[in-house]
Amino acid sequence: MGATSASSLDREARNFPKSRASTLFLGSVQDGRETTTTATKTGQFHIMGAKALKKLSSGQNGVGAFILQCKKLDFHYCDWAGSSRGMNAFLRDQLPAFAAANPSIEITVSPRPSRHPVIKGTFINGREKAICVRNLQPMSILQKAVLLRDASGEKLKTETKPVKSINDSVRGIWSPYHSGPMTV
Repeated sequence: MGATSASSLDREARNFPKSRASTLFLGSVQDGRETTTTATKTGQFHIMGAKALKKLSSGQNGVGAFILQCKKLDFHYCDWAGSSRGMNAFLRDQLPAFAAANPSIEITVSPRPSRHPVIKGTFINGREKAICVRNLQPMSILQKAVLLRDASGEKLKTETKPVKSINDSVRGIWSPYHSGPMTV
């Protein structure tokens, strides 16, 4: 209902026939508040103010805005080990561009002496995934970082039945009780 003036609401309430139901509800919106005027049979007027509640948004990823599931990437490296050569080159050359392209992901770099280089991803569901990147080239390490960035953080599950359907089977479910007696 559009905004109406208070005088038009009063006029409608006064013309309210006394033989009808006991109350008449007239509504208007003024200053962002919804006002309801109630007229009773006896001609008494009551003005009640009610403020509309804002609906909290329900999260659906991909509707309106997409939220990456990866919230943090930790890059661990060793300064002197040969298996970290590719990681050191990646951190020096490609990590600044990767970090600038993904501002929603927190990126930390920390040394791990005498250990192989690792990328750890922390996800918004609380899980962590780690990928060892020993002896990899910088481009391969970038691919692993993109893989963690795009991952959902869910556990990998093996599909026992790859075909899923909401419809029932045409042939029905097999049971040994449906067939005739077996002779041995």
